[in-house]
Amino acid sequence: MRPERLTFSHGDDVEGDAGEFEVTVTFAAQAGKTLLTMRSCFVTAEARAKVVEFGAIEGGLQTLARLAEHLAAHGNQR
Repeated sequence: MRPERLTFSHGDDVEGDAGEFEVTVTFAAQAGKTLLTMRSCFVTAEARAKVVEFGAIEGGLQTLARLAEHLAAHGNQR
């Protein structure tokens, strides 16, 4: 069985890092393709706002676009 979910903490290696957040990425089959859903959980709304202000949404979209390009070029390799 293939993995359906990844979870990880994102942040610095500093205890009590206010910018740390939890990420869950899920994969689900949908019409012969894979639906990827990424969710981030922040300690406070202010912590989320700082990450958004930093440009994390745009950066995440760029990363997913690069993943799509990579899979289109190499997706059938195992």
